[in-house]
Amino acid sequence: MKNLFLTAVCSTAVLLLISGVAPKAASGSLDAAPTQSVTPSVALSATPTPVPTPTVVPTPTPAPCVREMNFISEDPPEDVLIPKYYNSLLEGDVHIYAFTDASGKVARRAYGSLETVWSDGETEVVSGFFEVDEDCKVISNTPVELESETYGEAVVLGESITVKGYKRAANGVYYFKSAGGIKHYRVYASVGGVEGIYPCDKEGNVERGALAADLEQDKLLMSYQVISLFVGDAPHVMLTAPTKTTLINMNNRLEASYVPQGMVAVSKHVHRAPFTLRNNGTYANAEALECFLEMVNAAYAEKGFDTFYLCSVYRSYSTQKELWDYRVSNNPSYGTNPLVPIGSAYPGTSEHQSGFAFDIGTLKHKVLGSYLANTAEHKWLAENSWRFGFILRYQKDKEYITGIKYEPYHFRYVGKELAEYLYSENICLEEYYDAPVRWVNVE
Repeated sequence: MKNLFLTAVCSTAVLLLISGVAPKAASGSLDAAPTQSVTPSVALSATPTPVPTPTVVPTPTPAPCVREMNFISEDPPEDVLIPKYYNSLLEGDVHIYAFTDASGKVARRAYGSLETVWSDGETEVVSGFFEVDEDCKVISNTPVELESETYGEAVVLGESITVKGYKRAANGVYYFKSAGGIKHYRVYASVGGVEGIYPCDKEGNVERGALAADLEQDKLLMSYQVISLFVGDAPHVMLTAPTKTTLINMNNRLEASYVPQGMVAVSKHVHRAPFTLRNNGTYANAEALECFLEMVNAAYAEKGFDTFYLCSVYRSYSTQKELWDYRVSNNPSYGTNPLVPIGSAYPGTSEHQSGFAFDIGTLKHKVLGSYLANTAEHKWLAENSWRFGFILRYQKDKEYITGIKYEPYHFRYVGKELAEYLYSENICLEEYYDAPVRWVNVE
C-alpha cells in the first residue's frame, strides 16, 4: 500500500510540473501557503533590439531602346551649302551626293532628316548629310561631320584618251557637247590613287574627290539634241520698287543692289509668339512680320502649336547667287530644262530678297521638304494662312506656271485682301496677273 501511495504522489508531482504549477512545500504541511506560479520569460534589455528591415532592391528601369528609325530624303534647302567635292547624282527618287575618298573608294551621302522613335515614346529628329550604301539606305544614325570627310586628291596624268565622240582642245583637254550646247571636259587623272577618265574644267583641272566619268552616260549626253535654254536668259523686266503684291519670278527680277526698306530684326520679336528662330540675324518686312506673329499666336490658341521653326526670311542677292552657284557646280544642267522645276531661285528672282517670303519648318522637322505637307502644322498653315495675309506660294499643281517646285513650307505675304482672294479662287500670283513664267519670248 505504501508503495502505491508513493507512486501516486510522484505521478501527481510530475503532472503539476508539466502544467507549470509548483508542488507543495517539502515539509508536506497542508497549512503552508501555496508558492506563486511563475511563467518563465525572456529577460528584456533597457533598449529594445530593433527588428532589421528587409532591404528592397529596386528593379532598374531599362534604358530606352530604339523602336523605329525613319529617314526622309530631301534636296538640301537653299541656304544649305553643298561641299564642292560632292558630286550630285539621282538614283531613283533619292538625290545622292558621292565623292572619291582618300582611299579611292566611292563614298555616298544623302541629305535629309532621321527620325528616331524610342521605346519610351520620345522622338528625336536630326538633319544633315547621312552616309548611305549603294542601295541608298542610311547606314549611320548621326549626320556626317563635313570637316572630317577625307576626299581623294587629284593628280592629272596627261595620257591620251581614245574614246569615240570626244574632241581634243588645243591644250590637250578632251570635251564633247550635250543638250543646250553645254561643254563637258575630260582628262586622264588619278583621284585617291585610282586612275581613270575624270571630269575637269576647260583648263584640265580636276576637283578633289571627283568621281570617274561614266563613259556610257557621256555617250548618252552626246546624243541629246535640244534647244538651248537657260533660266538666266529668260525674258525679264527689272523691278524698281516691289510691294507686298508684286510678282517676283524669272520674268520679274530684283536688281543686285536692291535691299528692301522697312525691315526689322526678327530676333527682337521672338518673345511675342511661340516659335523658334533658326538664325538670329534674320530680317523681315515689318508689316509681314506683324502678321506672321499674329498667325503663330492664332495657331497656338486654336491648335496648341508652339513648334513652328522659322528658317529663312530676307536673303540678299549675293547670298542667293552663292546658293545658285553651288547648285550649278554640282549639276551644270541645273535651270536649263522647263520640264524640271527648280528649287533654288536664280539670283534676282527669289522672293526672299523682298523680305516678304517666310520659309517655315517645325522643331520636329527642321529640314525643308515636300514631306512637311503631311504635318499637322503645315496642314493648318495651308488652310488658314490667308487669314493673316499669307499664301502658299509654290503649290503642287502650279509648278509649270511658277517655274518652281512644290514647296509647302514657303509662304509669301501679300496682304489679307489679296490672300483671301487667291485662296478662295485657288490660283497663284502668276495666274492672278495672267503671267505664267516664260523661258523664251512668245509673240
